[in-house]
Amino acid sequence: MAEELDNVKSNRKRTFKPKVRTGCITCKTRRVKCDEGKPACSRCLRTGRKCDGYESSKPLVAIPRALAPAPAVESPIEARALELFFHKSAKQLAGSFEGAFFQGSVAQSSLVEPTIRNAIAAIAVLHEEMLSHPAERERSIQGQELPTQFYNRAIRALLQKLKTEQTSISLTFMANILFTCFEYFRGNLTAARSHVKSGINLLESWRVNTRALSYKPWGQSYDSHESYFMETEIAPLLSVFRTNILEEEDAKEKGFFLNPVDRNGIVVLGDRFDNIQQARAGLLDVITSTFTSRQFEPPDHHSPTKDQAVEKVDQNTKNVDEIISQWQSNFEDLIFRKGSSWGYRERQAASVVRIIEMAETLGKRNYLADNECSWDSARAEYGEMLSIADSLISDLSRFPHDGFRLLSLDFGKLFCFHLLAWKCRWPSLRRWALSLLRKVPKREWLLDAKHYHAIFSRIMEIEEAHINAVPEEIIQRDMLPPEHSRIYDFTVLAQTYSSSSSTSSSPSSPSASTGVAYYAVTFWSKPMGHDGPVSSVTEHIQSESSYPGETAVPLNLIAQHYSHLQGPRKQKEIGPRTVRGLEFDE
Repeated sequence: MAEELDNVKSNRKRTFKPKVRTGCITCKTRRVKCDEGKPACSRCLRTGRKCDGYESSKPLVAIPRALAPAPAVESPIEARALELFFHKSAKQLAGSFEGAFFQGSVAQSSLVEPTIRNAIAAIAVLHEEMLSHPAERERSIQGQELPTQFYNRAIRALLQKLKTEQTSISLTFMANILFTCFEYFRGNLTAARSHVKSGINLLESWRVNTRALSYKPWGQSYDSHESYFMETEIAPLLSVFRTNILEEEDAKEKGFFLNPVDRNGIVVLGDRFDNIQQARAGLLDVITSTFTSRQFEPPDHHSPTKDQAVEKVDQNTKNVDEIISQWQSNFEDLIFRKGSSWGYRERQAASVVRIIEMAETLGKRNYLADNECSWDSARAEYGEMLSIADSLISDLSRFPHDGFRLLSLDFGKLFCFHLLAWKCRWPSLRRWALSLLRKVPKREWLLDAKHYHAIFSRIMEIEEAHINAVPEEIIQRDMLPPEHSRIYDFTVLAQTYSSSSSTSSSPSSPSASTGVAYYAVTFWSKPMGHDGPVSSVTEHIQSESSYPGETAVPLNLIAQHYSHLQGPRKQKEIGPRTVRGLEFDE
């Protein structure tokens, strides 16, 4: 492997390292190179520092080619939308890791590209619409149409440019990311997934055609500004979108990695991480490796190719274990070397990376477990994760009480709380997790925290009903529910409720006008013990939504192997049920 990489290195172009004679005041003080981005340089944005701007005494340098004139803002509504994007939407989208894109590249391109200007206006107006009171939103017909008008303008501007002139690949990918955000925010998952798949395919083709994929770890060496932009800003966003919104079969087709891979398709991490962004990129590759390895399920005992399949599963597991081990070693080394010099934002970013890695590791550890009690051994990890989650959720700069969190690229999918509020059965820790879950930003990837809180609270009630003690005693004595009472899995169908019947709906909750979601939730367990048949009960549950609007139906986000659930299934249906004192009107 090392020999192959050495051969590739010898044929690579000279690394692009532009000489910077000037720069922002912050970079000059730190004595590091500055890319001189305006209004703030990308280096400061990436590291979470305040860019103090540029000295006015320096003479202006003539630009060798004329820039396109900045397009005029067409209306006060557009001006207000752009202001909202730069002051609120971009900050929320940027989170801990994407500031260079949403607050840097997008901001600069919007000055000269109508496509980008209209796309961010569409996102900002949609953001404001979600922030408004439901009654005002219902009355505002213009407000409902305005985001789509801006979005259509952005599409037309891009198509026109593609027809009339050579368009930079950077503009195409920037539009792809913004279009994905817009479609996802308004609940059009099919269109959002289409954008993501197209973006990944286009980036893979770009890598092949330009031979631009670095054979050094992510973020360390690129041939040009374009390569640097594509790999450090676009590729991580596509990786995050791929993990969070592509359907399982789409995501399993092929691994999409940020770091180089060897001839066997195994991701190659560097010997050390130089910054928290590099650690996060490595973690995204760890998640991709873990997920793609699960397409090789353990074979049936009567399969003629059982031995070969078992060997393949074992090898995949070994490969992923080695990648995880290396990532953990690199991350701990990074904390040891640089953690003491980090500011608040970098420490928070490290916490985000840490809690997601812990959740992924615990999930993998129990991937092939044949009983639910296997989760009980992680009590210390649950406690550490809850402390981190409490710190992150309490950060008002990231999760303001007066703002609607459209999308979190840091803490996404509520995955961590599947472990903390469901798989963690330690009574005090479980209740701590449920209390934190109520404080989670209202929406994460269109999944509503309130809906998960209702489901996980009901699971706790079902499981602890088999303990012969009152809740206070359960907490005081740290009593765990028996294996036969534990819920292995749950499935959810959205319902259109009436007094006479309820019918299954689409993958979106039909609560757009009522602010209440109606679900048929099926809880799966093995009440006759580990070797007994699988049984289930379906309850009709209603839960308040964070705000009236389309939401994704809750689903089990733990990619756990449920081969131990096979066998005769018994199912009964009860309900409707009231959750947390909400009335279910007949």
